Amino acid sequence: MRKRERTAGDQARAARGWWRWFVGVRVSSEGWYYLLIVSVVLIIGFSRQMNVMLILAGMLLGPLFYNWRSVVRGFDGFTFRRLVPSGICAGDLLVVRWEATNTHSSRHGCSFRIQDQLHLVEPGAATLAARPAVFFLHIPPGKSETVSYEGRLFRRGRYEIGPAVISTRFPFGLIEHQTPIFLKQRIVVYPRLGRLTEHWWARRREEFEGAHQRGNRETRMSGEFFGVREWQAGDSRRWIHWRSSARHGTLVVRQFEQPRNRDVAILLDLGFGESTPTEDAYDSPIEIAVSFAATILSQLCREGGTSVALGTTTPEAVCIHGPASTPLLRSGMELLAVSQPPRQDCFGLLWRKLTAVIEPGTEVVLITVRERDAVSMLPNGQQIPTGVANRQLTVMRVPSEELKQAFCWE
Repeated sequence: MRKRERTAGDQARAARGWWRWFVGVRVSSEGWYYLLIVSVVLIIGFSRQMNVMLILAGMLLGPLFYNWRSVVRGFDGFTFRRLVPSGICAGDLLVVRWEATNTHSSRHGCSFRIQDQLHLVEPGAATLAARPAVFFLHIPPGKSETVSYEGRLFRRGRYEIGPAVISTRFPFGLIEHQTPIFLKQRIVVYPRLGRLTEHWWARRREEFEGAHQRGNRETRMSGEFFGVREWQAGDSRRWIHWRSSARHGTLVVRQFEQPRNRDVAILLDLGFGESTPTEDAYDSPIEIAVSFAATILSQLCREGGTSVALGTTTPEAVCIHGPASTPLLRSGMELLAVSQPPRQDCFGLLWRKLTAVIEPGTEVVLITVRERDAVSMLPNGQQIPTGVANRQLTVMRVPSEELKQAFCWE
């Protein structure tokens, strides 16, 4: 959770003049009705020269001025901070917490309302997504209180929360004072994750075992171990190399080369010139393709022990790669969160970038929304380079029956 802190009443304390009593202060709807009653009493008192009515009008004005004074000084000595998660998946529950602290030793704080603003940071998107609000009923002296609001964001992308507006009408509700809290925070809504079916895992196991057996045959031709080391507790007696042990005068064991998982490259091609999906378009080919790529990336980074490359054609040809890890997963999910169809076809450029960073033997999974064959997407109709993945290219088109067998929603 990211933490940011802001002292309420900064603008009020900065304004030391008489205008402090008017900045952000307004009469509430209940206050206008109250003023109407006071005005009627005053008119009757002046028109009929009734001192009792004038005294009553003065008594009625007292709570109004007291409420005014209370709301103007109501934010002094209170601090507020918003706790926001750095990222969530589309459709997951978003919980935003507000924490208020009363720094006074004897003064109670009551009835604070904070209204947030939630924006989608994307060209052409709606300027405002939601206006959630929280309410603090009572904050004891020297204590902190926490309230939260919840919601679900079904559209992936970058969102901005803030600025917020804090207001109070305490104690009578006749006068309202509003003060902005210039606190903005970003949250990334990642693509919705699905589930890889048993069909997908069975296919990968078959391909991996075939490649592993070919690697074993090559390994046996050059020797199954690359050295020896001293014997340690827990080593099998079958690993002891007796000739080397006699030569060194101590037990030594064979040290085998550990087989490495096959590296994977995920290539996401969203075509070009297509429209942006709507918030609930989980059946859109673009959303399915992005979610499928995100699910594969998430699973590979959880397993670890391999290198992963991720390339996408949007917003331009972007390729990231590295060991399967949490930082790579975060970078990849942020890239997929903002992926949209590009304005021009840049698949050839992305392919050149990808082939420059992956090694032979890498499994390339091409996820595309096009109907053309993968080879025809390469520039000038060139063939897939022989040094890339030994031609181990898997094309998953969206939509297709093969994809339905390999991927499904949770």
